[in-house]
Amino acid sequence: MGDWPATIHEVPHVFMDMTALDPNVTNDDSNGRSTVWANVSTGLGAIAHEMGHTFGLPHSPDPFSFMSRGFDFFSRTFTVKEAPSARGVGASTIKPDEHTRWDPYEAAQLNWNPYFQADPLVATSDEEPKITVDGDVVTLSAAAGIRVYGTDRDDTPAVFTEVKVGDAPKQVILSRKELRGKLGTDKVFRITVIDSAGRRVTIDDKP
Repeated sequence: MGDWPATIHEVPHVFMDMTALDPNVTNDDSNGRSTVWANVSTGLGAIAHEMGHTFGLPHSPDPFSFMSRGFDFFSRTFTVKEAPSARGVGASTIKPDEHTRWDPYEAAQLNWNPYFQADPLVATSDEEPKITVDGDVVTLSAAAGIRVYGTDRDDTPAVFTEVKVGDAPKQVILSRKELRGKLGTDKVFRITVIDSAGRRVTIDDKP
């Protein structure tokens, strides 16, 4: 896309470019906003969204998360006001909680992803994490220590725990009934465990 910034110095200019898109020249992927700035914002945000999936992140119900349609608002990271578009007649002030973000569960998962470490994560065991379900009992185990475990659905805020520092537990036992109660669902949900080496296992738990 010729309208995309070629250097970091062009970013603020592009994200305030209110030029209307010509559908005969440029594909409009701006979520109905039909301006240069919005098209670039959605395009770059969508790249981050899909990259999130490559690192194992699920969708999020947070409307401003990268893993929801929050990626449309990527431009707000670089501007103090949002430029006009086909959906708005004037620039609007951006509230502090209306910026694109990684929600807490996503951030916890990325925090233990081996690709985002300044120093390599040291594995004390070659054994992969495990999740076993026996009736109401869900057992999470990781010989290297459990750093993140949680449950989520695309339409429901995740319930999770992150062990940031210190010794990580090698086993956690949970109740399926309690997990469903916390998520507020009787439908399929995901269970994920990530160990100290950044290795992850996810399963779908069905009613």
